[in-house]
Amino acid sequence: ARLYLFRYSRRASFRISSWQRDRLNRLFSDGGVEGMSEGAVRGRFRIGPRFDLETEFSGGRRDRAGDGPFAYTIRSGAFSVRGQWRPVRGWQTGLRAGAGRDREGVRELEVIYLSLSPDLLRALPGRGRVRGSLDFVWVSASEKFPLFLGLADGNRAGQNLVWRLGADYRVARYVTALLSYDGRKRPDRPVIHLGRIEMRAVF
Repeated sequence: ARLYLFRYSRRASFRISSWQRDRLNRLFSDGGVEGMSEGAVRGRFRIGPRFDLETEFSGGRRDRAGDGPFAYTIRSGAFSVRGQWRPVRGWQTGLRAGAGRDREGVRELEVIYLSLSPDLLRALPGRGRVRGSLDFVWVSASEKFPLFLGLADGNRAGQNLVWRLGADYRVARYVTALLSYDGRKRPDRPVIHLGRIEMRAVF
């Protein structure tokens, strides 16, 4: 379900959404039923001609019945705020900050995480754009937790860092070049570098 308030207003708009799902996950041997539900409230505000602000609060639950090792009961809540500023034509910069908490009842785990994500975009009129972003997430946990639980959005306990650079450029009328580079650093893990170059032709 999704409800919009003042959806097309330029000054302020709101979205309230909720969803629920029950399914049988056959990847696990004990065959427990997995239930998921979530609700979220998002607000978007235009402050002046060049600055936008977006806030979101969400909460939900995930549980899997049974007595096996893959049973869990998770309650979560998160809040985030993101500002977007366009200083001059063609440039756009943003900053997102968030906080959340997950509680897992079967193993009595509590996870708290804080995130900070700046980004920058440069438009190339008629040609493409160049963009870069940085995601920093700090996670504190009462005990070591299994990765399959997906706590803290899949991040590990400690400091998690991801940086991205990318560009798409129209070489000719029907040919576009795409370049991307991602770096990832997890606690107690070596740095992972991923790069990709792609050419697209439309006929």
